[in-house]
Amino acid sequence: FALSTPPNNIPEKRTFFFNDPQTTEIYTSTGYIVAAPIPSIVGPFAEVGTQTFDGKGGVTFTFNGSQNGNVGPGTATGTYTVNDECTGGTFTETSDGFTARFSFVIDDNGNGLQSICQDSGVVITRLGRKLFPEYGSR
Repeated sequence: FALSTPPNNIPEKRTFFFNDPQTTEIYTSTGYIVAAPIPSIVGPFAEVGTQTFDGKGGVTFTFNGSQNGNVGPGTATGTYTVNDECTGGTFTETSDGFTARFSFVIDDNGNGLQSICQDSGVVITRLGRKLFPEYGSR
């Protein structure tokens, strides 16, 4: 048999929807807060909302969540990074002072992402999809 080098089908640098001038995505987060400095927030967690990436490293969230049965709206702002290999992360702070770090992988040709929270005591995953991917940036 003959050995050959497989073709390199990976582009030198990928551009993802996060680098568009402004991109909004819809998302769902689910999981459990196992340990927290405020005992009342320990328990199941669910959230739906939008996150807008500004193309310059800034991200804003508008959401409605349920944290251990306490339901309500919220907002968050923060930063994000995107790496060439389709991974990245966010660091955000909510309007009531909670912070969160997520690592993500970009999927679906740049139209979605899968995330996991990197904070101690938190087991939350997030799935997101670009809002109106057929129309480009929004």
